Amino acid sequence: MSKQLTISIIGAAGKMGTRITNNLLKSNYNLLFCENGETGIAKLKERGLTNTETEKAIPQSDLVILSVPDNLIGKISEEIVSMMKKDATLLLLDPAAAYAGEVSLRDDCSFVVVHPGHPPLYRAQDNLEAYNDFFGGVARQDVVAALFQGKEKHFEIGKKVAKDMWAPVDNVYDVTVDQMILLEPAAVEVAGGSVVYLIRDVIGELTERGIPKEAAQSFVLGHLRTVLAIVLDVIPAPVSDACKLAIEQNYNRIIKEDWKEIFESDVVEETVKGMLGLKK
Repeated sequence: MSKQLTISIIGAAGKMGTRITNNLLKSNYNLLFCENGETGIAKLKERGLTNTETEKAIPQSDLVILSVPDNLIGKISEEIVSMMKKDATLLLLDPAAAYAGEVSLRDDCSFVVVHPGHPPLYRAQDNLEAYNDFFGGVARQDVVAALFQGKEKHFEIGKKVAKDMWAPVDNVYDVTVDQMILLEPAAVEVAGGSVVYLIRDVIGELTERGIPKEAAQSFVLGHLRTVLAIVLDVIPAPVSDACKLAIEQNYNRIIKEDWKEIFESDVVEETVKGMLGLKK
């Protein structure tokens, strides 16, 4: 029988900390919950959980989950990592700080980055509650994971914990930190977020031109759902010739020719530093 894993959750009363704590409570781990402010400690108490001081929790933990804002990871990791025991693992929930070199490291510890993909648009779900879950925890989702530094066996443990804290999880995809940063922020926030803002503005423009908002939103989102399914090969159907021609004639009115520069290292670095509040 494998040894029960002792896990400390730093920021256990925050939004993400609460979500992952609730899931990990369903698994067979020895959990220690850490908050350093009165508000966070009170929130833990409301949920029937006991706060453990980091000075007591970290040295006895096999794995430490850092569930804190990205721009605080540098400062907090400096304190936490120095207290970790040999061969312990630090689990980061976002790649930005690791990519920017803001995470304190130790040669005798492992550092793993994991991030949820959130329930995919066309993933079949078990029930209506799961269908209406946009973040995960009820709906099935996937996770990406990267070994930033350390041992492969600790990476496997980190991935197992990630599956449990974001359950139900279908797949855990191994990537590097550099690849994960292309997924977020470059792909889903810079590119995807910009496109979504464009769709919002399109619906707003239609409303300004006299079309009822409900009609505009229903029509646009319905067509987008279908086009996405076709273009991404979710369904075996072609895009109409008229649609292709309309896109070809107007693509450059919407999309800049050099849009792929968002994936270039200098642009990615500038974006990440901006997110972390670092000097560019």
